[in-house]
Amino acid sequence: MTSMIWVGPLIVRITDKSHHVTIDCTVTDAVGERPAGSTRSRSPHDRVIIQTAECGKLLLKQGINESNRDAVAAELVEGKRFSFEVGGASLKLQWAKMTPPVWSYQKIG
Repeated sequence: MTSMIWVGPLIVRITDKSHHVTIDCTVTDAVGERPAGSTRSRSPHDRVIIQTAECGKLLLKQGINESNRDAVAAELVEGKRFSFEVGGASLKLQWAKMTPPVWSYQKIG
């Protein structure tokens, strides 16, 4: 059982990297942040948390850094529809509090 706690999320991350799914969602909020505990140096921990009406919470870390996180969050305009390329395994496991990683996004319309 203990090994599943460590191995399970690793398998999901590996699967997410190779299995992408495209979903269309309406953004309700997007916030750039650096989680607590990150250092002041350039950190790979910067991210944009995206809340959507139909697709729940999504996490954009790919290509995000301290200098662009707020600008990227501002691009994700509340009430607008976007097409998101996300990790398929995490998407299926949202019921288990998994947050799908976003690999790319594009405004619809």
